[in-house]
Amino acid sequence: MHLSGAERVVMRKLYDAPGGPRDDVPVPAPLSAFVALLPLCGPEALQEKFRPPLDVDSFSVWGATSPELQEVLERHGEQIICPELGTAFEAAA
Repeated sequence: MHLSGAERVVMRKLYDAPGGPRDDVPVPAPLSAFVALLPLCGPEALQEKFRPPLDVDSFSVWGATSPELQEVLERHGEQIICPELGTAFEAAA
């Protein structure tokens, strides 16, 4: 994924804060699906369990995945699972 300058600013505010990741940074809709994937199957999945509050549905998150990523993830209704890492994304109710 190639981030715009504005998206990089959002990611830095989320993850590069001096006190650790912040959950009070608004994430714009196009970027939120990708941010939802980080704790599911990105390097963040193997670190702390930080999950910023996102207003994004599982359809959008699934649509943000590449065909290669869809081969290793499973979708069960509103839940997307990474069996290898034991992580899951479930849209907020």
